[in-house]
This record gives sequence, C-alpha cells and structure tokens, in this order.
Amino acid sequence: MRSTQRFGALFSLFICLQLTLLPGQLFGQDLASDSESLAADAVSSEASIPASESEDAQISTRVGPKEDTLPVPTWSSEWGRPGLLGLGVTGLLGASAAVINLAVDPVETPNWRGPILLDGFVHESLRASSPQGRDLAALTSDVLVGSLIAAPLIIEPALLWYKGDDASVATRMTAINMQSMAVAFFATTALKYTVGRARPPLDACWDSPGEDCEDREALSFPSGHTSMAFAGAGLVCLNHEMLNPLGGAWDDIACYTALSAATATGVLRMVAHKHYMSDVLAGAAIGVLSGYVLPKWLYFGFDGESGLLAKHDVMVSPSVGELNGIRVSFTW
Repeated sequence: MRSTQRFGALFSLFICLQLTLLPGQLFGQDLASDSESLAADAVSSEASIPASESEDAQISTRVGPKEDTLPVPTWSSEWGRPGLLGLGVTGLLGASAAVINLAVDPVETPNWRGPILLDGFVHESLRASSPQGRDLAALTSDVLVGSLIAAPLIIEPALLWYKGDDASVATRMTAINMQSMAVAFFATTALKYTVGRARPPLDACWDSPGEDCEDREALSFPSGHTSMAFAGAGLVCLNHEMLNPLGGAWDDIACYTALSAATATGVLRMVAHKHYMSDVLAGAAIGVLSGYVLPKWLYFGFDGESGLLAKHDVMVSPSVGELNGIRVSFTW
C-alpha cells in the first residue's frame, strides 16, 4: 500500500471515530445550553438590583482582586450551528475518499506529464540536490502537515473547552473543523485520481523504467500535503478570529504561525522533489477555500473589513537573481 493510500485510510478512520462521538454531545449540549439561556433570561427579567447595591458592588470590584479580563469563547446567536446533515456529509466525504484511496489504483499511464508555465524554473531552483536533502525536506513536510491537521481537530477544541464555560462551543467548532477537513481531503483525493499527473522525478519512468521507478504513480496534482496544511491553517485562523480563545495579539500570532507552517509545507514538497509549483498552488487554493472560505460562509458570514485574513495581504511571486526560487511575502 502506497504512503498516500495509508494516509488516506488513517485520516478517514480518524474522522469516522470522531463522528461516532459528536452527535450525542452536539445536540445534548445544544438542548442544555438553550435551557440555561431561557432560565437566565427569566431570572434577569424578574430580578433588579437597587442603585445602592450596584454602587457597593462596583466599589468592591474596584478594591477586590484583579480577575482575568479575557473574554470567554461564546457562540453568537447569529451564527449557524452544524447539524446531523452536516455530520452525515462529513462521514460520506471521508468514507468516499477512503474508498478511492484503498480500492482505486492510480492510472497506469499518466494523463499529464511535465511542467507548465514557471514549474520547471521554480522546481529546478528549489529541489534539493542530494537524496539526504530531499528525504529531510519530505520528513519535515510530513511533520508540519501532521501538526496542522492535529491543530483544528485536537488542539483547538481542547483550547476552547479549557477556556470556555460551555462545552458546546468546542463541540460545534470541532464539527465544523471536521467538515472542512473532510471537504479538503475528498476534493484533493478526487482530483489526484482524476487528473493523473506524474510526479516530477517520475517523468522519465514511463519511457525508461529503472530501479527508482518501482512505485510509479500519477498522483502529483494537487499537492495533498499542501491542501491539508492550508485547510488546517485556515481553520486555525477561523477559530481564533471568531472565538478569540487566546485574546489580543496572540490570536493573530496563532493564525500567522499556522499560515507560515502551511507555506513552508508547500515549499518543502518542491524541495523534496515531490511536486511542481502548480501542484502546490492548487493544493493551497483547495485548502484555503475548504478551511476558511467555506466554513465562514456557511456558519459565520463575511464582513469585508473584518477578519484576520482580511487585515493583511499575501503575495507569491518568482524570485530571479542571485538566489532563484519563489518569494512569499505578507503585508502586515
């Protein structure tokens, strides 16, 4: 079984395990939080505080010990909530991607070979010259994408659960994160097997197979590492934009760190001689659309002047000169 297929099977299994736990938690907590909200409204409508008591409370607050002023992550009544239909779609996408990875063999003859546009120039400028360098780049990209997958599925829910008073906030966000990752995973898998592009080092294998051509596969487009990395980074940005679990500039830092790690993942896939630049750019587009644009549109809505990603610009351009390659710049 190829590494791509093993990864697909393990990721689908993880999604299915989480799906077995979420429905009861999601809807049980929704009912509980709705009941608590109604009870709180009833109490607040009946009770009133005299002015003298209010002033005493303000005085005691000023002289009392300083408390944590960071806001508790709360779910706005204006936001959407994931339901059973969304969880069902998540499971269907994950299962479909697993079936494709396990049951469908990559095309025997690639439908697409070789570079396009700036692929050749960027690839030759970036790829490591030694096998050790390529192996190190591949291993580092594996670690980065694994971390960016774990962030929205494990780390962010744990942070929201720890910081919040209502566990339903963490549960809802976990469901949304799972849906987005499943969309990215399915879209990437479907495109890989449909497009059938040969990986860069395998172009010559189809004409003159040699010792290095044992695992010939036409699964280069798009880059799965890059799509999953940017999907995870987009979800990290969305979590910190909407719920602010860290508070202040720390939420911005979390987002930009994730985006930097995702960008490094894409570059390392070219250094490792695994993908062309067009593979990486397509993977990044899939990741951003499924990890940020789609969930924000479905559940939170867009405001052109707000949001972590709306504050700054990102530019990717070729770099020609003493050091050839690509330049990725952020406008802060």
